[in-house]
Amino acid sequence: CVISLAAGFALALVNRQHLAFAFRRRGAAPATSASPSEDPASAPPEMIHFTVMSFNLRCDFREDNIRGRGWCDRRALVADLILRNEVDVVGTQEGLSHQLRDIEEHLTRGHVPYSRVGAARDRFLWALPSGEHCALLSRNDRVTCLEHSTFALSESPDCLGSKSWGSACPRVATAAWYSLAAPDGTPGGNVSFLMLNTHLDHVSGSARVKGVELIVERLALLEASPPPGVGRHVGTIVIGDFNCWQRSGDGSCGSVFGVFDRAGFRDACTERGDADCPFLSFHGWLGEGAALRYNVAALRAEGVRHGHIDWILWRGPDLLLEDFQVVARGPSGHRSKKASDHFPVMARFAVSV
Repeated sequence: CVISLAAGFALALVNRQHLAFAFRRRGAAPATSASPSEDPASAPPEMIHFTVMSFNLRCDFREDNIRGRGWCDRRALVADLILRNEVDVVGTQEGLSHQLRDIEEHLTRGHVPYSRVGAARDRFLWALPSGEHCALLSRNDRVTCLEHSTFALSESPDCLGSKSWGSACPRVATAAWYSLAAPDGTPGGNVSFLMLNTHLDHVSGSARVKGVELIVERLALLEASPPPGVGRHVGTIVIGDFNCWQRSGDGSCGSVFGVFDRAGFRDACTERGDADCPFLSFHGWLGEGAALRYNVAALRAEGVRHGHIDWILWRGPDLLLEDFQVVARGPSGHRSKKASDHFPVMARFAVSV
């Protein structure tokens, strides 16, 4: 009888722990009955948890079809990564209009509709929107977009299609204000954050630095004049493909990351990436083997935490960074199935209500 009672107690404890874990995965704490002697003011604050992702999709290139990695072979993998990781807001780079429509269609098939914002970076004949997007897709049942805008990274930011500072092609950034659903799932809560997604130039270093200086300037203006319905602004998140490392080989701060660092932004990977985090985010279809050409141990000894060109940055004392991941595995954990030549990077945040 004693053995049976002990076994029953152990089983109940395991089930309770499993239930608590399941609730944490959904961003809520399991309900508990308060003791009459407990002071409600001393109870821990209720938290809202949300996940963001930056994902360079790789443009739909015709030559990729010959190699068996064309967009038609990858679009379902992209949607699967977003759904499987329960991403609330994903910022994509390089996506053409038809690629973004494909993702939305696959997400809807998964019974999780997302809304998309973000304008194309090019203007055909200076009039018709065309080319790649820095889009933001948000999960409708978890976040609500309050306002959004796309601007050019140039000396004429309101003129999409323009380019400056030796940029090889037009570059843009998309910013959006989001309100988080309340812990009970009610949309349009009182907690909001500002998010920006961008893709810096791959050729001109000057364009990258000038571009992020413009981004930091625009973010300050947006933070100073939030739209109606924002409520409590808990922080600002910047994601994207920055086409450069944050630090040089000797560990010194790079010129692009330095602009964000001076503006109070912090890097999610540096603060929450674990020891097994892949060193590179752009792998050029080689997967984690792409890092073999670097002496990773020596670089990390110099203070180079990672060689990512895809970043998640944030600032704001009310935003708590809980986790960061480079999503290196495809569906069902397969490393061989690659949705892009970049790994998506992902961070989970929490904020008290």
